[in-house]
Amino acid sequence: MAPFILDGILEGFSLQYTTGRQQHRKNTKMKLYLAVATLLLVLIAHSEAQEESTIEQQFANFQAKFKEFGDDVTEKTKNALKQIEESEIVSKTKNWLTEQLEKVRQKFDEVINKPE
Repeated sequence: MAPFILDGILEGFSLQYTTGRQQHRKNTKMKLYLAVATLLLVLIAHSEAQEESTIEQQFANFQAKFKEFGDDVTEKTKNALKQIEESEIVSKTKNWLTEQLEKVRQKFDEVINKPE
């Protein structure tokens, strides 16, 4: 009976030793994953800290972007007005208005210079 007990104790020790080694490997892998994740978080935080700018830099950046926006709007407005000015319908309308104004002037001159 003693050998069976001794076999059971040895078998339990062996099982416990194997389980302990497997658990140790799992813990080591988990520690490695945690270390890599922590390193990535530190790198991200460091890069974000370098990207942060002062309020003065933010205002300068805003001013530059606003000037760029204003220049862009000015250029687009000039181009749109130039296209409108050069369009056929605008030139025809301008000619028609000029003719009508000339007719009104002629009528006005006739009424003023009309002999009584």
